[in-house]
Amino acid sequence: PFALSNSHKWTEVLEEATDDRRAKLSVPAREILDIFVFRAKQYGKAGTKLNDDVEQLLQLWPLSVGAHIAVADTYRLAKPELFGAMVEKTRSLITSVTSYSDRVMFARLSLYRDAWDDIIGVLNEFVSLDQPSDPLLWLAYAYANAPTQASTSSFYQSLSSKVISLPDYARLAGVAEYNRGDLVAAERYFRLAISECQTDLRSI
Repeated sequence: PFALSNSHKWTEVLEEATDDRRAKLSVPAREILDIFVFRAKQYGKAGTKLNDDVEQLLQLWPLSVGAHIAVADTYRLAKPELFGAMVEKTRSLITSVTSYSDRVMFARLSLYRDAWDDIIGVLNEFVSLDQPSDPLLWLAYAYANAPTQASTSSFYQSLSSKVISLPDYARLAGVAEYNRGDLVAAERYFRLAISECQTDLRSI
């Protein structure tokens, strides 16, 4: 079922996820399977009732960040009026031991809400600063768009030279420093962005 979910073969996921197979799994694997089955029911249009599926999943895994993310992501399209409350509930479950994958998925949900502080809170100090990645770019966007924080400047200064020399990161650093009122630092980052991509006039 795990490989099938990655290829979005939702009908096959439901066919493979038998009670017998589930019973043989470890607890963490069982949790992942139940989340995949929930997603398969929704995305595969299995004709099930969303409210019942949500209740069943959250009764099985009341403290699971991943389960709540799956529900929130479903609510985002199916019941947008419930999306915000489920995101808030999900955030309350995140702790220092929350997995990196759950953090990334929560950050992705936060992008839909322009919840920049949530992205910073869930990703800062958990994302590698040495290599460009989607989560790192989201974090750079968050720092550029959120109200200025004490860690704003130090975040961009902590990026590796390989990362900060990329135009997107340099430009976002310039925006963040401009918003902080540090025009000298902003100009330095903007010049870097232009030097790396001279046809990109957004930094001028």
